[in-house]
Amino acid sequence: MERDYRLDVLRSISMIMVILIHVANCYCRSFGDINNLSYIFSVFINILSRISVPIFFMISGTLLVRKNFNKNKYLKRLFKILIPIIIWDIIYLIWEYFYLDVTYKNLLHLLVEPYRKHLWFLYTLIVLYAAQPLLSALMDYFDRNKYIRYGAFILCVTLCNLCFIYTDLTDTLSLFCYGGYFIIGRYLYETFGMGKKKINNLLLIIPFILVLIVDVYLSYKLSFREHMFYNVYYSYRGIFVMTLSLIAFIFVLQNMKSKKSNDFITLLCTYSFGIYLIHGIFLDITIKTVGCDIVSIIGIPLHSLFIFFTSLLTLMLINKIPKVGKYLSTYS
Repeated sequence: MERDYRLDVLRSISMIMVILIHVANCYCRSFGDINNLSYIFSVFINILSRISVPIFFMISGTLLVRKNFNKNKYLKRLFKILIPIIIWDIIYLIWEYFYLDVTYKNLLHLLVEPYRKHLWFLYTLIVLYAAQPLLSALMDYFDRNKYIRYGAFILCVTLCNLCFIYTDLTDTLSLFCYGGYFIIGRYLYETFGMGKKKINNLLLIIPFILVLIVDVYLSYKLSFREHMFYNVYYSYRGIFVMTLSLIAFIFVLQNMKSKKSNDFITLLCTYSFGIYLIHGIFLDITIKTVGCDIVSIIGIPLHSLFIFFTSLLTLMLINKIPKVGKYLSTYS
């Protein structure tokens, strides 16, 4: 598959949104210590940015779930994720021990759960990579019958929302949910990315705005009713975030040129994986030194820009280290 500029744009935007989520989370967890306007804005940014993770999964599905399975490329990509996971788990262990005075005792637990929570995405991705041959075979089967393909699409959506509704089954079904995003991503790319179908932009923009408003309103009302921060409507597996993610994915696919190029987007895309890995360090520094003292409408963009640029510049320096740098800073 040729490099698609639209996927580069989606990946770059999603990477920035991940930083926004973690900064906004700091403000959201300060409920009661910040004013109402600051809290509402942080909830808005938090929910809007949640589309990033489903989009990351859909991009991965678009690129990886193919009818012609290539074993060599599969193993190469698998190790490109495995090695950074091991390295960055160790880096964060050392970082938190010296900077945050945190000691981690159960090292064997790292085999099933990441040390830093934001690395959960990579652990999940490893499992989905392992299931890639099966997912590719399923896509090959779906292509033979459009009704089966539509049914699979609906099933994926249903599974995702079962994970959200039945919270006691979340751990069991979450992999089905994210595997669903894999398949959905490939389906949407083949349908809208290749021009087979097109949806009027107003039919995408209006529902997006309405769903976002409803999600923000419900989250706001629940928090003030319970007098604490509640993120029950923030789930990546929930109907709100899923709807927003699918709409955003379709909108970019059908409104941007696939072969356009931009040096800045290429740079962001090249380092997006590394920024995802390293930004937690600069997030810790920001929280420890500044916290949420600045009103969120200024603080969230300001903190996010600081974390983004310091992460990017650090990675560009790390990338100059022979042989080692590429495992810490970039991924393609």
